[in-house]
Amino acid sequence: MGGENYTKKLKIYYNYCILILELLKEVMNNVICPDCGSENSPYNLTCEQCTSNLKLNNKYYLLKILGENIGITYLAQKANNNELKGDELKRTVKLSANNEKLVIKELSLRTLEKWKNEELFKRESEILSQLNYKSIPKFIEEFELGIGRNAKSYIVMEYIDGITLREEFEQKRYTEDEVIELILEIAKILNYLHSLRPPVIHRDIKLSNIMRKSDGSLAIIDFGSVKNINMNKNATISGTYGFMAPEQLKGEATFASDFYSLGVIALVLLSRKEPEDMIENNLELNWKENVYASNKLMYLLERLLDLNPQERISSLSEIENIINKNNINYTSKRNISNNPKNNMSNDSNDITNMLKEEFKRIDREFTSISDENNYKQWKGNLDTVLGFAMLGALGAGWYYQTWYWGIAWAIAFVVVFMLLTGSWYKKRAANFLKLLLKKVDKNYNRELTFSVLLSWAQKHDLGDEFIDELNKFVKKEIGNNKINFEKFNKYKEDINESFAYKKFTESYMKEMYSE
Repeated sequence: MGGENYTKKLKIYYNYCILILELLKEVMNNVICPDCGSENSPYNLTCEQCTSNLKLNNKYYLLKILGENIGITYLAQKANNNELKGDELKRTVKLSANNEKLVIKELSLRTLEKWKNEELFKRESEILSQLNYKSIPKFIEEFELGIGRNAKSYIVMEYIDGITLREEFEQKRYTEDEVIELILEIAKILNYLHSLRPPVIHRDIKLSNIMRKSDGSLAIIDFGSVKNINMNKNATISGTYGFMAPEQLKGEATFASDFYSLGVIALVLLSRKEPEDMIENNLELNWKENVYASNKLMYLLERLLDLNPQERISSLSEIENIINKNNINYTSKRNISNNPKNNMSNDSNDITNMLKEEFKRIDREFTSISDENNYKQWKGNLDTVLGFAMLGALGAGWYYQTWYWGIAWAIAFVVVFMLLTGSWYKKRAANFLKLLLKKVDKNYNRELTFSVLLSWAQKHDLGDEFIDELNKFVKKEIGNNKINFEKFNKYKEDINESFAYKKFTESYMKEMYSE
């Protein structure tokens, strides 16, 4: 009998430990009241403010607000309804780290500004319930609570674990290959939506509506703007300014409209500029002056961003055909005379002009650095001091002893001086590199920038210390996958093999820095 009591107590203690561990794991300490919106301890069964049940529809807990648009979007969690019986534990522990996370959208009639929003909400619920694709949140259920003006509608869907492309963009720079891969992956999701019967158009493809899942794949979220292709042409204007196609301002949207938004996403990732900062009076994006890319990607962007929906890319197959082509003879539709890199009709001329433009850009930024911070100016002054000091040591040795003692003194002086100042040179070179990178590393095309930067440093005779520091930095960036090694090496080969580029740099240096 005593053994049974001991076993029973052990089970009770074990259950207590499990509950405590679950609470420690749970990062969301509070739950939100579905009625009044106040935060409550997860221990409470009812709201401290309005005494309402904290369980939404008697099965969900609202953890935090994810966003607000026509309604409120919550991160939610299924309630844990398992209750340990007996006097040992009266309370139900509601939140568990192992419980499934969900997203719940709420639309309240009381706060509804436009009745059209209720139609959009119901349409989102209807279309989501019909979709079944790994890169789209799964629909779980829809329900309504309350009566009359107090009525609220809810959509419950799968929670996508990850971060939005907008959040990723804030902490990451992209290579050209990564952008092409991203275009393909999103295009495959759009292909699924557009291939449905009737087809579905998302109408609000943008950075914050693309999720990078924990496994690295992409997903599209927020179907609040979706429409069926067979809806009337007087549909509501929907989308996000800058990302939406021009025809959407007229309430019109086609497959090509979603692909235009995809092109804008790629443009933002490559240029690190927001679309509204590049829009001109005619609603055309002035993007070519802000992107350094290969012929293939420039051509792909031009097809995605065409103002005419009839000429714009409108399918996955068109994108795949462009990406799979080995050679694309790209000529910009729009002649930009002040940007030669976009006006070339063949690869070799295009690359040579890109190299020239980048060399001039780096040199312009270099000349804007003040003399006191300019490593080349500082090193030149120090070399002058060293030269005079060496001559002084030579003269002193010769005067007081013999000519060969004077040479010995001069050599000894230089050796000691270089040993003592070697680390100082490296430190000054590293500091100057940081200063220069702040000016030149604009994420246009990092492989191009750093290959030309090495060439530029050699033309300026900045010395081994600076070149060593620059090489260390490049190796580190390659190791962190922020610079593509093959692409970087290809640009270095182009620099070494291009006679036109070598001739240009020589004449440029003579013209700009001759006495």
